[in-house]
Parts: sequence; C-alpha cells; structure tokens
Amino acid sequence: MKSVLVAALFAVGVLAQSPNAPVTAPQKNYNVTRPYANYPYVIGQILPCVYDLLNVDTSSLQLTITLSQANNASAPPYVITNNADVSKTAQWLQSSGNVSFWEHQINYNIPTNATAGNYVVTYTDTSTQTYVKIPITINAAVSATMIPSMASASGSASASSGGASGSGTGAIPQASGNSLSGASGLRLSIAAGAVTAVAGIFIALF
Repeated sequence: MKSVLVAALFAVGVLAQSPNAPVTAPQKNYNVTRPYANYPYVIGQILPCVYDLLNVDTSSLQLTITLSQANNASAPPYVITNNADVSKTAQWLQSSGNVSFWEHQINYNIPTNATAGNYVVTYTDTSTQTYVKIPITINAAVSATMIPSMASASGSASASSGGASGSGTGAIPQASGNSLSGASGLRLSIAAGAVTAVAGIFIALF
C-alpha cells in the first residue's frame, strides 16, 4: 500500500513540474505560455494567464481572455479581462537566446462559486476574431474541515476491522488577491491541485 502511495505522489510531483510548449496565435504575433494545457487548478486559487508578445507588428492586437465551461455552452463565461495589456515597454521585455519578447501576466482568482469540471481558457484577438484555446481542469478545493473528517472516517473504519485507528489535521493555504508572482501563483495553483489529487488517493486506499 505504501508503494502505491509513493508512486502516486511521484506522479503528482512530475505533473506539477513538467512544462508545456507555448501555443502560438494564428496571426503569429503572440504566444500563450500559461495556463498549461490539461493541468489541474483549484477553485478559489490562482489561475495564471501568461502571454508573450512576439517581435513583430502587434499594433492592431486587441486581446480578451475568458474562462468557460467546456461541456456547458449555455453557461456564461468568466471574463478574465476584456482589454489585456499589449504594450511593449521596457518593463515587460524578456529575451531567450537571441529572441526578444514582451511577457505579460494576469493572476486570476478562480471564483469560489465556480463548478468543478473541465474548462477552456480562451485568448481572443478581437481585431481578427482569431483565438487560442487552452483546456484545463478545475477541481474543488479541499477545505480545512474536510481533511480531519476524512482522517477520522478512515481511522474509524480501521478500528472496526480490528486495526489501529488514526486521526489527522491539516489545512491548505489559500491564495488571496492578485499579488502573487507568476511562478509563485503557478506553484500554488498546481500544488493545491496536487494536494486535492493526493487526498483522493488517501480516500481510495484507506
């Protein structure tokens, strides 16, 4: 049983660290680098939206970003921004090798009233009506009160079958506001998703 849990934790760790390749817009004037496609994020936590303006003419670019349910077209989307910053000032300038680009980031708080499930983050260039779509998964948050109750339930089940009982306490830190940096916001979001996944493994095993 321990080996199964260790393997599951290792898989979650790999998932949290593996980067995805950038997705280039149809007009080839910007790349989307986050969120990562098919990654788990958590209700009430940060969803990082990062896009890089490429070293081409972007003067006509008008960018909006939305979050919508993948399997419910009638549900109104969450608007992350109606007017994303597409400026190319020195403060946003980055370089990789001989390639220069201007990186912008929005740390979006996933609403606490959102429904867990499959979602799509859509970057739309309204000047050309072209878009980039990134599929993600949004999981329910594990509250501080759920973890002790799960541990208590598993301990009671063990005791009734003649084994030892167990108990536990814990809380998952919550992100607040949009003050986290890109890397921190991403790590917190993925870490929370990883903890949610591990909590599910504990339930299945115990």
